[in-house]
Amino acid sequence: MGNFVYRAFGLTLWSGFPLEGLARGDPAAPTDLVIAQATFGPDCPSEPGLHQWGGGALLSVPRAGRFLCTGGSRIAVEPEAHAPQGNVQLFLFGSAMGLILHQRGLLPLHANALQVGAQAIAFMGPSGAGKSTLTAWYAEQGHRIIADDVSVVGTDGAGRPFVQPGLARIRLWRQALESLGGNPDNHSRSLVGNAGFDKFDVAVSPCSISDGPVPLRAICLLQFGPAPAVTRLTGIDALEALYENTYRGAFVTVTGAAQPHWESCVHLSRTVPVLRTVRPESLPDLGQHARAMIAEVLKATERQA
Repeated sequence: MGNFVYRAFGLTLWSGFPLEGLARGDPAAPTDLVIAQATFGPDCPSEPGLHQWGGGALLSVPRAGRFLCTGGSRIAVEPEAHAPQGNVQLFLFGSAMGLILHQRGLLPLHANALQVGAQAIAFMGPSGAGKSTLTAWYAEQGHRIIADDVSVVGTDGAGRPFVQPGLARIRLWRQALESLGGNPDNHSRSLVGNAGFDKFDVAVSPCSISDGPVPLRAICLLQFGPAPAVTRLTGIDALEALYENTYRGAFVTVTGAAQPHWESCVHLSRTVPVLRTVRPESLPDLGQHARAMIAEVLKATERQA
């Protein structure tokens, strides 16, 4: 046990135990989120899923533990006996953090974010859409990573959206990792005990991670198709794309965040271009298609630069 201060998703985190993949925070800064180990009583629900209990939202996850999220400012963690630390942290900074972000009325997108020049481009889509694979390839070309899997979007005093830095790692499926020249034997599995979840944690050097919020230039909805194409979504189509790709969107109603979430999505859809980006799924041709896609996205958003 100890005192560990980190910075992620625009929040200063105090933890009673060390965490991996986070930037160190300023110990003098006000704490936004406390993360502490706990032991829950016998009346605490143990069935897998989400429960209203203890004045907050309790997430129970097999082979990981139980996470009680309260007020957007505290996560009490009871690891399951013998659960791998990686499993605990996967859900701590996945579903549990999703609960906290929604409790705080923030807008987390199920998206990766990349810094291109002085601006951010977010790639959103469901698991398997290629978000992390694209981000890893762009990082190899010298672009800085802002976030992987969870991109928290905020606004400045003038209402201009930006993306907050996330975790210093990328999670890649085995096939994607190998196609980028990586060896799965050199990386930790993202989830131990689930053979179907063949993802690996790839650490990213701190110099490759953006160290502050980055203005958001465009949001790309990733889709696979036979031919590359970039088209702009407008009106209800753009709004629905943001709704459908909200990180842990099912938690919006549970946390009472429906109104701020709606307002944030409407504002974002009106101020940042939402583009449907279609590319072939072929991993051997990833570089060719990724290079062409980013060029088309930049061309389509020239007026926002």
